[in-house]
Amino acid sequence: MAKRYSGNATIRLTYDDSVQSINGAGFYRVTIAVAGRSVWSGIVNPAPAGFGPGIAYDSPLAYDDTARAALGFAVAEYEERRESCPIVDEMESVEMKHEGSGGVRNTMIFDQVKIARVKP
Repeated sequence: MAKRYSGNATIRLTYDDSVQSINGAGFYRVTIAVAGRSVWSGIVNPAPAGFGPGIAYDSPLAYDDTARAALGFAVAEYEERRESCPIVDEMESVEMKHEGSGGVRNTMIFDQVKIARVKP
């Protein structure tokens, strides 16, 4: 199990290789909490290409990338349901861009979301 932090959001990740996904790897069980309250949980499959040559699925880099992906999936689910997302205001981001067609959407550039391995 690993924990990552982005602002006041805490991301807990567990790599499970007991069952293989479509690409032959395991998957990550992820929970995101804000102020100690769980606001999203789900399964995140690793990219079919993995994380790069020599990078294990349970390496710190893999957990970092998976935490960023989980934040993106969580925000997208809230946007899809047209609900206010408690995660967006808590994340630390290098850049935020607004896109809108018929309304303003907050879209994080998730490869630039700051992820910390220790609580700030």
